[in-house]
Amino acid sequence: GAGAGAGLLAAVGWGGLGRAIWVRILSKLSMRDRAACSLVCRWLAAHTRDHSLWQRVSLDRTTWFPEALTALCRRRPRHLSLRWTALTTPELQLLLSECVELEAIDVTGCTSLTNLGPVLAAPSPARLRWVAFNFVPSFDDVAMIALGQFGDTLHTVMVAGTRVSVVGVTRSLLGLPRLETLDLYQCLWITDDAMTAIWAAVALRYLDLRMTNITLEALSLVAHSRTLRTVDVRDCARIDRLSLPAHAAEHRFSVSLGGLLTRVPPTRREVPLAPAIRVEGESSTGGDVQAGAEGQQREQGEKKEE
Repeated sequence: GAGAGAGLLAAVGWGGLGRAIWVRILSKLSMRDRAACSLVCRWLAAHTRDHSLWQRVSLDRTTWFPEALTALCRRRPRHLSLRWTALTTPELQLLLSECVELEAIDVTGCTSLTNLGPVLAAPSPARLRWVAFNFVPSFDDVAMIALGQFGDTLHTVMVAGTRVSVVGVTRSLLGLPRLETLDLYQCLWITDDAMTAIWAAVALRYLDLRMTNITLEALSLVAHSRTLRTVDVRDCARIDRLSLPAHAAEHRFSVSLGGLLTRVPPTRREVPLAPAIRVEGESSTGGDVQAGAEGQQREQGEKKEE
């Protein structure tokens, strides 16, 4: 019970620790150890339920009972990582509908997910800012377009190794005006045709196109973007590495690591010279201005001597 647990902790000298100190101690534990502490007694369980302990939850490569996700929703996590787990589509739907404060979710490698389009299109109280569906085989154009319901907040989308194509990218960007980072690594259906929509994105800053089927013509299109700062085209089979540096320089990109392109900022414009001072009887050239200034200095010096 709560009294017995508090008495035991008091006997070993820990009962006098304040709640803030206990929360800090529990924050150093893994999720599994934290859950074990909640089973010790009601007094300690009350400390493990502190909201600050559940802001970032990582359950990567773990298994759980169905009831565990329901309990997790009550903790109101903001950042949830479920990488390489057996997460199912109904479980994802539960998280999106019940985690009202959810801002970021990572389901990389969750191969059990299917038919994601309707799940992502369903109304959700979550205000997602960051999502990762990397290497989820069922993630396709329909799911990509469905992310548009989070367009007011979503700024990072990572869909590496999925079935997203030109159609999905083109139509989804229309509903994601705040998107700053787009990871299309190993999306084999991405070609130069997607670049027209990408350069028109009003906030995009980072674009990962590694191992896609773009060519050097893609740089000519993305160069028109006013916001894009970094483009990664490493390991693109249709891009000639020997021609890349010259082509990148033509569009004001620097090349590093064999294909990481960074936009070169424009050179600072020269500050215009002050209007020339015309000296009486002479033309207003630079030498005349200097002569006029020296004459003024001599006159001031003569006045001081007098």
